[in-house]
Amino acid sequence: MKTLSSRFTLKNIELQKLHTSKNKAPLPVNNVISDREQYVKLSITYLDTGSECFSQWQKDELKTLSAFINKISKIKLHELSRYDGLGLDSSGENFNKTIRKYMKAKFISQVSVNIIDEINIKHMRINKRSRVHGYFDREVFNIIRLDRNHDIN
Repeated sequence: MKTLSSRFTLKNIELQKLHTSKNKAPLPVNNVISDREQYVKLSITYLDTGSECFSQWQKDELKTLSAFINKISKIKLHELSRYDGLGLDSSGENFNKTIRKYMKAKFISQVSVNIIDEINIKHMRINKRSRVHGYFDREVFNIIRLDRNHDIN
């Protein structure tokens, strides 16, 4: 189910509109979904295409990436740690510094310096060779770097 925000689902808002359009009192909004119950989402808003881009990936690698995206989209945030195969590990403090510098240079008008300074980069395993590096903002994993040959340690 697509979400409009971290609190309300699109379906709930549509039901609310339908209910109030019939001159009835608004329905109480008590279907708040906690962050724990949210499904993991992936975002490439802050993807550093200068270091590696999807155009460098082969067809079979893109298929594997697509399967990874489908798998992730069916996992709730609180269930993520159960999936050992994803390898949700820290990418290391040196890489954190590199990414913070990149984020400050490219996205300082969109992301507060305080938030950038707190970013803790993690990587998820797509397969034995490929990774994506990024950080979580609630249930959204913001992919910052592609790592198709596991070159970043």
